[in-house]
Amino acid sequence: MASASYRYCFFLSISFTLFIVSSALTEADILLSFKASIEDPRNSLSSWSSSSNLHYCNWTGVSCTNSSSPTVTTLNLASLNLSGEISSQLCELTNLTLLNLSDNLFNQPIPLHLSQCSSLVTLNLSNNLVWGTIPDQISQFESLRVLDFSRNHIEGKIPEGIGSLVKLQVLNLGSNLLSGSVPSVFGNFTELIVLDLSQNAYLVGEIPSDIGKLKKLEQLFLQSSGFHGQIPDSFVGLQSLKILDLSQNNLSGVVPPTLGSSLKSLVSFDVSQNKLSGSFPGGICGAQGLINLGLHTNFFKGPIPSSINGCLNLERFQVQNNEFSGDFPDALWSLSKIKLIRAENNRFWKLVSLSLADNSLTGEIPTSLADLPVLTYLDLSDNNLTGSIPLGLQNLKLALFNSPRREVSDLLCWDLQDIAWSRVVSVARVAVLGWATLVVDNGQAMEEDGDGCSVKRLYSPKKIDEVEAFDLMVAEAGDHQANNEYTLVGRLLTDRTVNFSAMRNTLSHFGSHGGVFSYRIWD
Repeated sequence: MASASYRYCFFLSISFTLFIVSSALTEADILLSFKASIEDPRNSLSSWSSSSNLHYCNWTGVSCTNSSSPTVTTLNLASLNLSGEISSQLCELTNLTLLNLSDNLFNQPIPLHLSQCSSLVTLNLSNNLVWGTIPDQISQFESLRVLDFSRNHIEGKIPEGIGSLVKLQVLNLGSNLLSGSVPSVFGNFTELIVLDLSQNAYLVGEIPSDIGKLKKLEQLFLQSSGFHGQIPDSFVGLQSLKILDLSQNNLSGVVPPTLGSSLKSLVSFDVSQNKLSGSFPGGICGAQGLINLGLHTNFFKGPIPSSINGCLNLERFQVQNNEFSGDFPDALWSLSKIKLIRAENNRFWKLVSLSLADNSLTGEIPTSLADLPVLTYLDLSDNNLTGSIPLGLQNLKLALFNSPRREVSDLLCWDLQDIAWSRVVSVARVAVLGWATLVVDNGQAMEEDGDGCSVKRLYSPKKIDEVEAFDLMVAEAGDHQANNEYTLVGRLLTDRTVNFSAMRNTLSHFGSHGGVFSYRIWD
């Protein structure tokens, strides 16, 4: 009796082992069947082979459960230049939760047969050649949490059946050829975190107000589509929203008055290139993490409130091409993280003072600064700017120009050959080269040496009230000095309104790198 029991247990053990082996072979066969149905010109799936020593869970792009009986859970085959047919046999992988075939060349309608993958949670077919319409049967993908069909050739209307996918957390249909109005079913997506309908130029109609019900929504991309009408008042309910991009549409009317103050989590707010009007969005700086604010190319008017200084993390501020007026807020220049300010083509009172000192700015000095006709104070010192000082600045009547300090001086100097001598650049202090001080007093030009630099007088003024301008120049020692190849560092315009005596010690911070300083009086 004991012997019979032993033989029965042994039989069960053998049968269970064979079942496991059979299951493993079955999943491998499914993967090989999928490989046979596609084209792989780069041979990216070379490890997918029945003769391979690798377990199929270690094949390219394959991930399995970490257990004694591993099963396939993930196929991540993005960016492998694959094409051909997406086989329905993949759904025989009963534990498949993620299928990522993005950035390939699959050229076919939306593969509805993948709705048979009962465990599928993420389906990413973005950036392929998928074409045709979204059928109402899209509702069959009821287990999905992530659906990404972006950057394809999908056309037609968004079907109401999509509203059945109530588990969705990410829905991306951006950059397609979708048309018609958007159905009012988006309020069903109570778990949605990311919604992207952008870059669909043929969408028409108003933005569905039920989007405002999505309390968990963090990113909303509706830019570059055909939406018109007003921004829904219901958007004040998007309390988790971090990114709102409604730019490049045909939206009109005013921004809901409490929208800015309601969206406390905003990082980026962009409603640029629409037809919006009204005043500057109130309370927008209540979002302490706001980095990007884009209002440009609309019909906004009135002043920019001084409360803009509450946007402590603001990096990009673009309000150009509107009808804003009044004083441009000085507080904006003091924001420590600001990198881009654009405010041209408005009705601001003329900008007189601009200070961007000590902000770690990089790149070149914008030539557009020369378009500020009454700018008299410009401070760009203590930054990391490179390139030449724009020649257009010679057209300004600057009383004080603190230029960027650099160890290599010739990156930020005017060359004498390029100066239009008929125009005057007025400069009181130029921080370019190190240390030397030039003093003008009692109608006499005097010089002081600084750290081994010699200062050479070319000629002196007759009377101080006859002096038109004062140039400070520098040349490298040696041949450059001998040939009088001086580079103009700055020019101080007296304009009969400036007292040279009051400017003592202002021309400072010039350097000792073996060059020769000179000055020239224009009278």
